[in-house]
Amino acid sequence: QKILVAVENPRLEFARVSKKFFFRDFEPGIHPSAVVHPDAKIGRDVYVGPFCSIGRCEIGDRARIHSRVTIYDDVTIGKNCEFKAGAVIGGAGFGFEKNESGDWELFPQIGRVVIGDDVHVGSQSAIDRGALGNTVIHNGVKIDNLVHVAHNVELEKNTVVTAGVTFSGSVRVGKRTWIAPGAVLLNGITIGNDCFIGIGAIVAKNVPDSTRVVPQISNRSSKQEKR
Repeated sequence: QKILVAVENPRLEFARVSKKFFFRDFEPGIHPSAVVHPDAKIGRDVYVGPFCSIGRCEIGDRARIHSRVTIYDDVTIGKNCEFKAGAVIGGAGFGFEKNESGDWELFPQIGRVVIGDDVHVGSQSAIDRGALGNTVIHNGVKIDNLVHVAHNVELEKNTVVTAGVTFSGSVRVGKRTWIAPGAVLLNGITIGNDCFIGIGAIVAKNVPDSTRVVPQISNRSSKQEKR
């Protein structure tokens, strides 16, 4: 005999059931090999994995920080966040200015990183601190592996960033936007709410709300020409 349950979103309900009965989370605690600044503020029920480096920062309750994550000074992290192995949060951005002799001088990166609640950051992703202001990741943002978030970027609530995306400096992305793998967003542009940025797109100008940006795919035949 079978019991059938009708639901609007089977995938979502399956995820909830699996998480309830089969998901094994990390036990709270700080691994002995982790290096934590004495002035760091660590919330309740936080897990810090092996070989992490935690600076003078603030980490909210129930954070899960996997192995070899680096969190620099002056980073603020909300509740229920997760950082997968090798993520780097709050490092100096890539800022240089050419001087009178044509040499590159360092532009100091003295801002902060502010991360809201329920944010996920994937393995080997980097979120740079602001040059002067702050880099801001709002509540519910999900960032996949190998993503680069440059200085002064702002990602609004519930935006999803998939693998290999590159944000240049001062990009702003609105709420509930989906950015597909390998997209590149150029300096200073603004992406609206509820947008879709396709795989491999190079976005060089502002995108209004509810817009799809999909790169053109060549229709040329892959057959080799006869010689």
